[in-house]
Amino acid sequence: MLGAQKRIPPSSSSGKDLDNRFFEVFAVLAVGIAVAAVPRQDHPCPIVYQRLSAVAIVAFSGLSRALARSIIALSQATQGLGAGFGRALASPPATQDSVHNYIAFTLIAAAGIDMDEKRDRVALVTGGSRGIGQAIVEELARTGWKVAFTYNSSAEAAEKVADGLRAEGRVASAYRADVRDYQRASEVVKQIEESLGPISLLVNNAGIKRDGAFMRMDPEKWKEVLDTNLGGTFNYSRSVIMSMVKRGSGAIINIVSVSGMIGLAGQTNYSASKAGVIGFTRALAKEVARFKVRVNAIAPGFIETDMLADIPEAARKTMFAQIPMGSPGSPMHVAQTVVFLAGDGAGYITGQVLPVDGGMV
Repeated sequence: MLGAQKRIPPSSSSGKDLDNRFFEVFAVLAVGIAVAAVPRQDHPCPIVYQRLSAVAIVAFSGLSRALARSIIALSQATQGLGAGFGRALASPPATQDSVHNYIAFTLIAAAGIDMDEKRDRVALVTGGSRGIGQAIVEELARTGWKVAFTYNSSAEAAEKVADGLRAEGRVASAYRADVRDYQRASEVVKQIEESLGPISLLVNNAGIKRDGAFMRMDPEKWKEVLDTNLGGTFNYSRSVIMSMVKRGSGAIINIVSVSGMIGLAGQTNYSASKAGVIGFTRALAKEVARFKVRVNAIAPGFIETDMLADIPEAARKTMFAQIPMGSPGSPMHVAQTVVFLAGDGAGYITGQVLPVDGGMV
């Protein structure tokens, strides 16, 4: 918040008093904006500039509370119009340099924007057009994030997700990309930051499985899974990390698997790739913690997605017997965990792997 203020009861001022308050409003704004507009570096008479700045600071400090009362009184008469403006002006600047930023914040607040909202928070989700990725995209968007996501093959499915969220008034956009392509990852990140703003959250979700007995596994299947699941995590994390470090904030959440924690027969390539991402998560978390960038992982167990639906019924029953809670989870269980780890409530959590598995691990 820009400043805290007690609730002010509705004013009973007459029309003349209201006119006087409007005069105060525009007088203060005129002084402040005039001073802010004067170049600080090349001013021909810096002493005069400093004195004008001092006068402006006094004006803002002395009149801002009266100005806040005026705007808030008006907002009550017009069902809230300008309330944010009044709240912003309730906290005067303390230094000469802060006058310039103060005016910018005030004008932002005049538009009714709450500085504490997630309006500037941008999330990028890889593999967001279906399954767990789709649920993550939708849950983030519905909790106030601007969401961009990648997809690899189905443009129709991706646009359906994005269009559905935009129809709800959310911000969502889809980018076609193979996560194995580092150059494309850099391009996607640049495009997103140019259109939506700095990326505050990266969710490395894109992944594939090519299951089979290790003794019959082709080198191509091994490489494809490792390059996608582990290599893709590197590509997108590497593309966003410098910006997060420079800003001193940000979060990366890697979607791994219980297969990477306990190993599952027939998934040597998949288990190896997810175990690699777990190691990556813990190592990177230690590297960037001092920059207030958090890195965590979520390890889903058996989740009802297209991947699980393709498994024969007999195999499904065998798999579900391993779940202490007796049934698979839903993509929403994972998505809501992402929202938690991305939020301020998890601000002191980093380098952790959180299973969402019904008790398997």
